[in-house]
Amino acid sequence: MTRLDRIGGFKHKLDSMTDSRPTSERILDVAEELFASTGYHATSLGDIADRVGIRTPSLYNHFKNKEALYAAVLERLMAHFRPIIAAAAPQPGGAPHGRREALAWARRMVECYFAHPNFARLLQHAALAETPIAGAQIQALFEPLFAPVTEGARMPQALQPWAVMDFNNLLVSYITLAPLYRDLIGIDPMAPEGRARHVEMVLELVDAALSQQALRPDHPRGAPAMPQDPGTGHSGGST
Repeated sequence: MTRLDRIGGFKHKLDSMTDSRPTSERILDVAEELFASTGYHATSLGDIADRVGIRTPSLYNHFKNKEALYAAVLERLMAHFRPIIAAAAPQPGGAPHGRREALAWARRMVECYFAHPNFARLLQHAALAETPIAGAQIQALFEPLFAPVTEGARMPQALQPWAVMDFNNLLVSYITLAPLYRDLIGIDPMAPEGRARHVEMVLELVDAALSQQALRPDHPRGAPAMPQDPGTGHSGGST
């Protein structure tokens, strides 16, 4: 353990002495930070307990084991994304989606990742380490985005999985790789200015993709659902 780690652990202990929140919530907060920074396998229950300011056996009063704690951390994060992703599910008999709503949905996804950046970091760790306990939860979360749509579609159905993966990878990698580009671009990618530019760039790319598909009427039908924005009650895609 480095000197910085010891200082950080000591600070967490001091904070825990004045934190009036339920212990289970504090455990989840600390576990989320550690799982996001070092991954599931490199994080021990002892590390988590020490940061929370309790003894390791006390963790079992709140979570059955490390897997259960990790699953709870994932679920808490995914709860923020689930309503947005569910809005992208095909709507039986729904009208063709409009570009404005599609862009609004894309913005909501970007902003959700910014609000909960540790989810992107957990996704990266889970993918690189092939964490089995995360696979089922994550697949269930993103599954609605892969549902095929034939009505009002503008993209070949064969490209749908790649469209979904490329869009999500764009959002995840921006957060996980942000520290590498800080000096190259001259600003912190996670600072307000960097975030605003990222949102603008993502929307430009989504809009360009929609425009490109609109110019290719020869493509076969059958593409992903353009999402419905709960705020408007409409779905996203081209007008």
